[in-house]
Amino acid sequence: RETPVSLSKKCSIPRPTIYITLTKLLDRGLLRRRKYGHKIYWQKSSDEHLESILPSLEKFLMQSAESSQEKIIVTDTAQIVVHKGRKALVDVFTKLIHEHAGERMLAIQGDLAGGQWDEALGLKNINHINDQIKRSGIITEMVTSKGWFATQLGLYGIDWAKSFMGRPIRAQNIESQYLDYASQIFVFKDRVLLVSMSERVFVEIKNSQIAMLIISLIRFVQDHSGVIDANALLQGLIGGHNKK
Repeated sequence: RETPVSLSKKCSIPRPTIYITLTKLLDRGLLRRRKYGHKIYWQKSSDEHLESILPSLEKFLMQSAESSQEKIIVTDTAQIVVHKGRKALVDVFTKLIHEHAGERMLAIQGDLAGGQWDEALGLKNINHINDQIKRSGIITEMVTSKGWFATQLGLYGIDWAKSFMGRPIRAQNIESQYLDYASQIFVFKDRVLLVSMSERVFVEIKNSQIAMLIISLIRFVQDHSGVIDANALLQGLIGGHNKK
């Protein structure tokens, strides 16, 4: 019976990383939460429950490794495509980066999504995507919570930080209470991408008018939040990490 604070101290792991891990295990039915007094504690699910969910969990993990694409709606001006699986996600990002070279990509990152990228794609694919973004000259405009970069460094290590650093980035912080979820949104001038890495699902909406709406909402958030120098921050985090 533990709390995130006690786990963080015992494991010497940052608390945001603990929350990400606990949430993933909870989503899969491997953990449960119980309230004792005024605190929420996390516990392993009962042996009976674990035994009952193992077949469905195994099936889910097997399906997550597969790739698929399903076109739901296609018209002259709009198209919705659902992509699923590791390979499909890598292929979609590679295609989008190539098609939108030199353009802007707006993104809002849910705090609990970070750890799922490594599980879904692996660090090699993540770094490959970051390198492609840099080579294509895409300008990334990110909205994250305070401490997001430090958490990612804790999850992925120095190689990730070096791969990410050097991108043209405009990063802004908002309070973590607005990012307490495990999904993300990416927006180009003509499409919106909704990502749930825990389910290996990527919903692509190709419609410039919808993209304009989402861009306007993100611009509002940007106008009411502070700008940070992401590359300088990463450089400092790398230097601090190397001194340990």
